[in-house]
Amino acid sequence: MINRPSKWESIKGLLSPESIFPENLARDVLETKTRFHKACLDQTIELIRERETTKQRNVSSIESEIMQVHKDLFLYKCIRYPIMPDNKRKGSLERALSELRDRQRDEITSCWKDTLRLWQQLLEIITEYKALSRKQRILFPTNENGTD
Repeated sequence: MINRPSKWESIKGLLSPESIFPENLARDVLETKTRFHKACLDQTIELIRERETTKQRNVSSIESEIMQVHKDLFLYKCIRYPIMPDNKRKGSLERALSELRDRQRDEITSCWKDTLRLWQQLLEIITEYKALSRKQRILFPTNENGTD
């Protein structure tokens, strides 16, 4: 039979003063905060990358639509318009082109606004991360081997 500690002994071990108040509580708190800020830093950088990727995909899609409308407008002006002028069709194509350019500008502006907020957050996180890392190095210096 395997000799396991009773449930009470396991719980008692968790509630011991050493587990509630570890010897290096300050170090544990700083390390936890530093890891948290590092994770926030990585996450924010990833969000900026994702937003830039989305912008590139959206702008590329809009550019494809603009090229298609340009092609349609060119064909209309060169082939149909001289034979059978239709100002409504021409105006419709020109309006579509203008709307696509507006969408493209809006996407670029929206991305700029989104990433500006993320960059501001990133700078705040970097500042906090560096301060915590500095405190950790001052309070708990390591020797050349990486140990205390």
